[in-house]
Amino acid sequence: MSEETRGRLREKRRAQMLSTLSLTAKLFRLTERFEEAGIEAVVVKGPTLAVQAYGDASLRQYSDLDFVMPHEAVLRAMDVMRAAGFVTQISPQVAEAGRVPGQFLFLDGGRNLIVELHTERTLRYFPRPLPLNDFFARRVRIPLDGREVPVFSPEDTLSFICVHGSKHLWERLRWIADVAALI
Repeated sequence: MSEETRGRLREKRRAQMLSTLSLTAKLFRLTERFEEAGIEAVVVKGPTLAVQAYGDASLRQYSDLDFVMPHEAVLRAMDVMRAAGFVTQISPQVAEAGRVPGQFLFLDGGRNLIVELHTERTLRYFPRPLPLNDFFARRVRIPLDGREVPVFSPEDTLSFICVHGSKHLWERLRWIADVAALI
C-alpha cells in the first residue's frame, strides 16, 4: 500500500473517531434527558451497535442516532427533543391524532445531526411485528466511553438489525457485516 493511501486511511479513521466522539456526547445528553423525563428509551444501531458487534464505537460508520421507546412516551420525548434544541416537521397534534410517520425525525438545529425516534407504531413497516415489550423487558446497559447506555439484549439487537436489513432489502453491505460481527 502506498504511503499516500495509508495517509488517506489514517485521515478517514481520525475523522471517524472525531465523529464518534461528537455523536456519543449527543447520545449521552439525550439519554440523560429521556431518563430525567421518565422515558424508557433504548439506543439502537449507531454507536451502541458498534460496541455490541465490534467492541468499539468508532469501528462502525454512522451519522445519526436512533432510539426506540413505547409509543405512549413519544409526546414527552418530542418535548425533550425540542428542549434540547432539535426541530421536527411533525407536530404534536399529528402524533396525538394517531397519524404516525415511519419515524419521528429530528434535526439538531442546523448541525446536520439526525435523531430518529421509533416506537411499536413507527416500526409497522417491518415485515413482522417485533415484540418490543419483550425486548424492553430484556434490555441491558452496555459501557460506552465510561458510561452505560440502555440497549436491547444482544439476541434482540440481532433480531432488530436482521428485520431492519430485510426491510431495506440488505441494500448496504455493512448491515450484513454487522450481523456477522454480532453473531
